[in-house]
Parts: sequence; C-alpha cells; structure tokens
Amino acid sequence: MTRQLKLAFYGEGRSDYRFFLSLIRRTAQAICTGNSGEIDVEEIIELYPEKESASSERQRILYATRPYEGWFDILLIHADAGGSWEAAQQNHIEPVTELVTASIGCPVVGIIPVREMEAWALVDGETLRNVFQTNKSNVEMGIPARPRLVETKTDPKALLENAYQRVLGERVVRRRGERQRGTDFLGIIGQSINLQLLHQVPSFQRFEADLRSALVKLGYIN
Repeated sequence: MTRQLKLAFYGEGRSDYRFFLSLIRRTAQAICTGNSGEIDVEEIIELYPEKESASSERQRILYATRPYEGWFDILLIHADAGGSWEAAQQNHIEPVTELVTASIGCPVVGIIPVREMEAWALVDGETLRNVFQTNKSNVEMGIPARPRLVETKTDPKALLENAYQRVLGERVVRRRGERQRGTDFLGIIGQSINLQLLHQVPSFQRFEADLRSALVKLGYIN
C-alpha cells in the first residue's frame, strides 16, 4: 500500500519557491526510495506570511501554517546562513521549531545554504549548460570546478548572474520587455540539478540528514 508524505514549505522570498519546491520533493523521494513500502511525496504546500501578521519571524511562520494545520507531516523552512550555518540554525530554525512543535506537533527541517540558495544552483555545470543552452565549460562560465567549492564563494547570486551573462555575450534576451537574468532559471535548475553532486555540499548534507531524521521519527523510513 502506498503511503502519502505531505510536506509544507516556507521561504524567504518568491524565488525560493521556484528553486526549492521541486528540489525538496526530489530529495524526499530519493530518501524514501528503497525503504519498505511505497511512499509518494505529494505536492508541497506553499506557505506565505499573512499581510497582517505578527512582527516576529516565528509568529509569522506559525500564522502561515494555521490554515493548513493537520494537512502536512513536516514543515521545511529556508534561511540563508550568511556564512554561518550554526547561527542561522540557532537564530531562525530553532525558535520556529520550538513554537511549531508546541503548537501543531510536527517536525521542522531547516534548509540553510551557507551563503545563498544560488550556491546550490552552481554545483552542476552540466545542468547549467543545458538550461543556458551553451557548451561553455565551468571555467568559461566562471563557476566552481567542484561542487564543494560553492560554499567558499561570498556572492553566489552574482556568480550565477555572471555565468549567464558570459553565455549571452553580446546577445540580448528579452522577456516582457525586460532583460532576462540568470535567477529566472532557478525553477528549472531545481528540477534538473544532479542530487549526487549536490550531496557533496556540506549544507545540503545537513538538510538531507535532518529530513531523513524527521522521516525516521514519523515512521516513514527505518
């Protein structure tokens, strides 16, 4: 019998949802594959702050979950680390975990790229080549040669944009009258990125381990 795994996601901005939703679903499905029984990861519930919500971050997140209370098994939250995974975990994820656990009782898993989410988007040069429609090498695009190195870069968002501009060269691509940017491709990058390469990044390893622990706690996997 197939069990349904229901997840909810709260991001820092609109672009988070484009990149992380498919990545979360693929990661959860990969973790569950091979365990006893069939587990299907349903469409992820997107949580957004209410227009008139509390000023504190943890209260905003809690209020966003209320219309969906009982509809999901795990709450996932994105927080950029700004250089310190530990600080982001302590200042952003743990306070929410305490409040959500007391209120609705579900596990909370943080998604904390050490700099910005664009660092994870840089790990797979082959995906970028397919998405940007180019034959340029990692060196030619100006992205790290090895996945683990993405977390040593202080401005991964600029690196992603620079890679796209190098691909464009003198060409100008317009969409709705505006110049297209590298970050516009985050959705398809998240759908296509090689999870084995991403697994080499320490912050992704932590996310994967925390998600696995939550699934064990809930009895979805052993």
